[in-house]
Amino acid sequence: MLNVQELDRRGPELLSRMAADGYSATYVARVGREVRRMVALAAEQGWRSYEDVYLGQVDSGRTAESLREERSVLRLIEQFVDHGRPPDGTRKSGLFPRGAYHRLVPEFRGIVDFYAEAARRQGKKDATIKVESSNASTFFSALQARGMATLGQVTEDAVLEIFSPPGGGAGRGGSWQKNVAAVLKAAAPAFPGLAEVSAFLPRSRQTRKNVQFLTAEEVRRVKNALRGAALSPRDKAIGWLAVQTGLRCCDIAGMTLDAIDWDADLIVLDQAKTGAPLVLPLTAVVGNAVWDHLASGRPDTGGPFLFVSRNRPHGPLRPASLHNIANKIMDAAGIRREAGDRRGLHLFRRHLATAMLGNDVPQPVISQTLGHTSPDSLGAYLGADLSHLRECSLSVDRFPVAEGVFSRG
Repeated sequence: MLNVQELDRRGPELLSRMAADGYSATYVARVGREVRRMVALAAEQGWRSYEDVYLGQVDSGRTAESLREERSVLRLIEQFVDHGRPPDGTRKSGLFPRGAYHRLVPEFRGIVDFYAEAARRQGKKDATIKVESSNASTFFSALQARGMATLGQVTEDAVLEIFSPPGGGAGRGGSWQKNVAAVLKAAAPAFPGLAEVSAFLPRSRQTRKNVQFLTAEEVRRVKNALRGAALSPRDKAIGWLAVQTGLRCCDIAGMTLDAIDWDADLIVLDQAKTGAPLVLPLTAVVGNAVWDHLASGRPDTGGPFLFVSRNRPHGPLRPASLHNIANKIMDAAGIRREAGDRRGLHLFRRHLATAMLGNDVPQPVISQTLGHTSPDSLGAYLGADLSHLRECSLSVDRFPVAEGVFSRG
């Protein structure tokens, strides 16, 4: 419940507590504006709960990032005002159900539930089930927004509009469509009419991604930047981990202090994507960078995470935060500055894979190093294995070519 009188009374106390605990002045001001807005508009808007306040922002069309911040602010306020819990930036109250699933009518929600249960019995990974269920929930939510609350009401035009909106707007396709199709196909035998809806999906073209990779010169410049003084000890440690181990962003972000076995010179962790354990050698350059980070860069939080944010309350890094760190590393190295250049720590993972392929490292060893559970996962990297692709090239001497085709004039 949203107790406006209590919010008005305890709001100033919350702001004082945040300032004393080291929250930035900008964030304290952001929370203060939200408190004043709720006190002033609660009666007019008919807000009876914090969820009512949040859903009003959802309906206003705010961006996903903005809504994420709104949830964080409202959760912090609710925890302090209603429960007397001091703000620590990490506690989750379960106040706001997230995602489209919770907005679905029972029939559509039942389809997603049926698929999830069937997929678990088939042995699909939890991460895959979560993504496919989320995409299907968004699809059904879009149908509801068009006034279709039963399978019998769904039209082909509505389905096509979701994937390819009129007027050239941003549509849905690729993996999103594939995930929706997987859910509809799995649940079709149990839900009459779902097969017809599945048939409405547009045919998707099978494409192969053009995988960008780092050149040897770019890697050399990155390593020079990681040895320089422009980057913080934390960012250097993350950079060396990415370059030397190819760990995924989610695994670097989730690393705990005990993931480093200093006595055995090993990195030991459970992968976030697959849940499978991974053991990698701790090289000297990585070990030294992590040690420097612990000695001079990491705030003493008392928490278990190896990498934490610099701002109070020093929570664990989100995987998305590592993209910003990758940008800092590439800026310091002076690479990838042109429009269309891909960035991100995933490029270091691809570099490690292609470098090992180019050096004739057996594919099972590469898969083990990268933590792949399927040997097919290496397929995306084979197209960048230039040293072996050159061995497959054919001479064009037997084919007449007009003069000037290969000239630079």
